[in-house]
Amino acid sequence: MATETADRPASVDIIEKKRHSRFWRFRIRRRVRKALRNPGWAAEQAEAFRRDVGGDLPPPSGQGIVLAACDDLYYHSFAPTLVRSIERHGVMQPVHLHLCAPSPETLADVAELSRSLRHVSLSWTFDSGALAEGLPYRSIYLASARFLIAPLIVEATGSPVLCLDVDAIANKPIWEHYEAARAAADIVVIQRREETSD
Repeated sequence: MATETADRPASVDIIEKKRHSRFWRFRIRRRVRKALRNPGWAAEQAEAFRRDVGGDLPPPSGQGIVLAACDDLYYHSFAPTLVRSIERHGVMQPVHLHLCAPSPETLADVAELSRSLRHVSLSWTFDSGALAEGLPYRSIYLASARFLIAPLIVEATGSPVLCLDVDAIANKPIWEHYEAARAAADIVVIQRREETSD
C-alpha cells in the first residue's frame, strides 16, 4: 500500500485503481441485497460503531443538518474551509462533523472553530477508527464513516441530513437548494457530472 507523507500530519492511502472490478461490483450488489432482505444482517458491526462514538450529536432543531466526516489530515486540510464557506452566507445552518480517530489537537481545534461561528451551529462526534482495522485501505472507512453516523443523527434529531465530502465548498446557502432536490424522495444521491454509474 503506497502512502504519501511529505508535509502532512498523517499518511494518505493512495488507491491506484478506484473503480471496482466486475467481481467486486457483484459482491457489493449481493451484500446490498442481503442487507435489504435482512435489516439485522450487520447489526453487530453497527452496534459496535454506536458504542465507539463519543462527542455530541446535534440537538433537535427542526432544520436539516449538513454532515461530513474526516480524519485528522482531512480535517485540517478541508473541514474549516467547508464550515466557513457555509458560515459566510449568513444563514443559520446546523453542521455536524464526524472525526475518525482524532488527535487531542484536532478535538481542541474543532471546539475553537465552533466558538468562532455565528451562523453555523457546529456539533461533532468521533470514533476510534476500529472499523478500519483489517481493511486494505483505511480510506474505504473514511469515505463511508458519514453514512455510519447519519442514522444516529436522524434518530437523535428527526431531521433530514445532507452528507457531503469534507472537501466541498458552499458557493450558495446549502439547505434552500437541497430542499428542491429532496422534495420528491427520501434519499437523493447526487453524482458528479463526470462520474459514470458503474
